[in-house]
Amino acid sequence: MSLIDLMDPNNSSVRGGLSNPDPVLWSAVLTGSPVNLTIDELTSSEDVHNLFDLSEPPSFSGPFLVWGETDQQAGTLNLFLAPSTGDRTFPFASLDGFVAAVDGSRGATSGSGTLTRSNKLPAVISWTLNP
Repeated sequence: MSLIDLMDPNNSSVRGGLSNPDPVLWSAVLTGSPVNLTIDELTSSEDVHNLFDLSEPPSFSGPFLVWGETDQQAGTLNLFLAPSTGDRTFPFASLDGFVAAVDGSRGATSGSGTLTRSNKLPAVISWTLNP
């Protein structure tokens, strides 16, 4: 099971999984620590190159690292496709309402957002957290 599923809101069977083999300390993420994830071939509905635009960054190859940080003001988790944590050159996605979903102030562990590097998955997506 992936940690976060990114889905087509009109067809939930089209989804890309984001995973981390290590436990994520969400309390640290909520206070500004980055979270490292990989685009997961096993939990995605199909080849990740079909789902996402994974062209460049230069000298970048799989496994595809996506790292994220919360924006406390907006309540989003902003994700970046990068060869290393901290590189904000290539935005990947923004998950709206993520902070409220994780801190428990909103009951649902799902929401909507935008996917900057869309391909088969559209620019407007749904997301689900699988804690």
